[in-house]
Amino acid sequence: MEKSSFFNSVDGDRRYKSDDWAAYFGTLIGNGVFPQPSSGLQVIEGSGMNVILSPGKAWINGYFYLNTADLTLPIDVIEGPLNRIDRVVIRWDLQEREIKAKILQGTPASIPAAPVLQRDTTIYEIAVADIYVGNGFTFIIQAYITDKRLDPVVCGVVAALIDQIDTTTFNSQLLSWYSTFVQQSEGNLNTWYNSFTQRSENDFDIWFSGLQEILDENIATTLVQEITTLQTNLLAKQDKLTSGMNIKTVGGTSILGSGDIAVGGAKSQAFTIPTGGWSATTGGYTNTFTVPGVTASNTIIFGLAGTATAAQAADASNAQLRCTAQALSQITVFCVNQPTTPITCIVYIWG
Repeated sequence: MEKSSFFNSVDGDRRYKSDDWAAYFGTLIGNGVFPQPSSGLQVIEGSGMNVILSPGKAWINGYFYLNTADLTLPIDVIEGPLNRIDRVVIRWDLQEREIKAKILQGTPASIPAAPVLQRDTTIYEIAVADIYVGNGFTFIIQAYITDKRLDPVVCGVVAALIDQIDTTTFNSQLLSWYSTFVQQSEGNLNTWYNSFTQRSENDFDIWFSGLQEILDENIATTLVQEITTLQTNLLAKQDKLTSGMNIKTVGGTSILGSGDIAVGGAKSQAFTIPTGGWSATTGGYTNTFTVPGVTASNTIIFGLAGTATAAQAADASNAQLRCTAQALSQITVFCVNQPTTPITCIVYIWG
């Protein structure tokens, strides 16, 4: 059926009802709450189990709602051990010819959900808040109230004459443009990268060829001589540093051998590590030995004595001996495996 409006009436032939005007305004203004003031139709805590709906305005299906003062809405106490979510709605009721604030009571559950809004040809609801009602609650605080006014699915804000624009076509065009742009950009990037790589290789070849010409045979010979001189000087300094020292390796650690002359006039003390007396610890065993001259702060080197036999050296390597602590006249030795034969060791002491 075709309908049009609004024309002047001639002898009563153009009469319009309120729903004609509502349908007209409904095409211009979308459903929701008015954003001014920002507290319009906000739900806040009241006393006890009451909540308060603040003054504000709403628009539903071309009809206007106005709340001029704080409106107290009671919340029922929950019965039983479960919890509930109630919903504060603004309900448009065509049969009752009114718009009123209502409480939709939720269903008690261990994980409660807000009740579903009714939206049909005679009743249309928008939700302005959800309220969590827990077992045993005797009052409602603001933390239990979830503001739903800005949720476009259940409420939304009246922001313009037209509720919203269908952007499906625009979105399709944007996605098509973006896909084309990405493909073209990838192609341009690959072309630039290949060109850049080729130019860089050519530039390097030219530079290196020129460098080879600059570094003629005489210059190359001079460089070799300088390197040889540096190596000779380094070896000479190493010889001076290790002169008079016999360096051995036990368990991956370099140590001084017995009878050697230690750098800086170190004192030496030899002793024998037994097969017994070890105490179990994390990752191995420990044993404490008396070594005169050792203090908690002087510098020591611990290792296998130069008089040790090949069998002792092998046993020491298997044991993985190392000094882990020192105190007055004693050291603590750690091993992974306990020695199977007595091992002659030595400690060099500085300070």
